[in-house]
Amino acid sequence: GTLQKGARIVFVGGANRAYNYNGIGYDGAPVSASDKVFSYDLKKSQWQEHSALTVPSMDHRALIEIDGVFYLPGGMRDPQRVTNEGLIFRL
Repeated sequence: GTLQKGARIVFVGGANRAYNYNGIGYDGAPVSASDKVFSYDLKKSQWQEHSALTVPSMDHRALIEIDGVFYLPGGMRDPQRVTNEGLIFRL
């Protein structure tokens, strides 16, 4: 969550299908990472889409906000490649 632009919950990256630890969907096909950034405004009960990530990314365990900047460490990039690189963005 963040208090930027009002109280909201931030969602970043991910995928549009469920997948196993290796990035392969339960149907056996590889899953593509998403570059989407969106948030849910708790006061207005509305979704908002923000500028996309510079690189699609999925399988994250943390999202850190420091002084208005979000840090997204590690994760998985296409095609099913685990990375130790992070992404930095603002809403």
